[in-house]
Amino acid sequence: MISKEARIHIYAWPERFLYLGPSTKTSSHRNHAATWLIAGEGKLRVTLNPGGEVLENQVIYLPSETEYSTDLAMSTIAALYW
Repeated sequence: MISKEARIHIYAWPERFLYLGPSTKTSSHRNHAATWLIAGEGKLRVTLNPGGEVLENQVIYLPSETEYSTDLAMSTIAALYW
C-alpha cells in the first residue's frame, strides 16, 4: 500500500524522463514517447483504447502514440518515457 507521504522523484535527460512515485488512475491518453511502466510490487493494469484490451503485468511496454488508460496500482511505480 502506498503511504500518503510517498515521495515523487523525477529525473530528466535529453529525450528521456523517469518518474518514480505513486501511481494514478488516468483517462484515455497517448504519449509521444515510448513508455515502460514498472510496478514496485504486484501488477499494473493498463487498458488499450479504442479496443479495450487489458494488459496486466509487473512490467508493461507501450510503443509511442499508443492510446491507453491506467488503473491505480497499489505500489510505487516507475514510468520511463523514452
